Amino acid sequence: MTSNLKAWFLPTEAQFTLRKITVDRTKFGHVVAALDLSVAASCTTILAKATGIKYAHPKKALTDRFQ
Repeated sequence: MTSNLKAWFLPTEAQFTLRKITVDRTKFGHVVAALDLSVAASCTTILAKATGIKYAHPKKALTDRFQ
């Protein structure tokens, strides 16, 4: 997963489209729930700071970190 997080987000975002998920908080919840425990544990600061923009910020921070 961490070797290509951008590629991991492609099918995830396709599922959002197919299921008509548009609310950032819902997207954020699905992404966090799907993260490997090791990834989530190493990114607790990023995930904890995800206020306001609930999906775009952590997505960018995660992809930047594991690029």
